[in-house]
Amino acid sequence: MRVLVVGAGGVGSAIAVAARRRDFFDQFVIADLDPRRSVAAVDRLSDDPRFRSAAVDASDQAEIVALAREVGATATRATRVSTRRSSMPRSKAAVRISTWRCTSRNLIPTDRMSSPE
Repeated sequence: MRVLVVGAGGVGSAIAVAARRRDFFDQFVIADLDPRRSVAAVDRLSDDPRFRSAAVDASDQAEIVALAREVGATATRATRVSTRRSSMPRSKAAVRISTWRCTSRNLIPTDRMSSPE
């Protein structure tokens, strides 16, 4: 499994720290609008080669889809969902790339979600 987490703040960093102890994934990408935040989140994880950082604008659906395809993401998690404007592109991107959408409690296959159009 290849995981893409959009958002390298407190929640995204905490997800990465928890994931570090697990072996269910091959690659874990932490992406943020500010590349320094995603680099810092990965740097805190020692030298685990499964983790890498990336830059992405969470309000741009096409940019999220492009990054997810580039890294071969099979699961996505958007960490900041405080406004409809910022969360909708991420949810729609998960549907467009046919990944599992991670929630706080489970993984939802995107074929069970409504179409973004």
